[in-house]
Amino acid sequence: MLPDPHRQSYLAFQERLDQLQTLVGKANPAPAQLLQVFLEAQQFFQVQVLGLDAEVLPLETEQQLRAYQTEIQRELRLLGTDLSFLQAARKPETVQQRQGQIQQRLATLSRYCKAILGEGGEGAGA
Repeated sequence: MLPDPHRQSYLAFQERLDQLQTLVGKANPAPAQLLQVFLEAQQFFQVQVLGLDAEVLPLETEQQLRAYQTEIQRELRLLGTDLSFLQAARKPETVQQRQGQIQQRLATLSRYCKAILGEGGEGAGA
């Protein structure tokens, strides 16, 4: 489905998401570290992934890719908001709730990446 440069960029983005997922899964994640890894992943997506030339792809593939990219950007914005709420959380149950929301967002982003890479189903249902 994707040329090698596109594939490699999405794989690298997926690795950043996996790293963030690992950090969020810890009992007491450091909010500053989470935010740093998130910002790196977000910047990588904006520069390295969105910077790829989609016009080299067949029209149908390009359209699908653009749709996924739009959804990924939306999820990244929401993830940033969730991380801000996690930083502000003081009660343990609120922290747990925020961590759960963040994990769900990361799972959705992961499904989008896998769908783009052709690993598994469509990944659009969250």
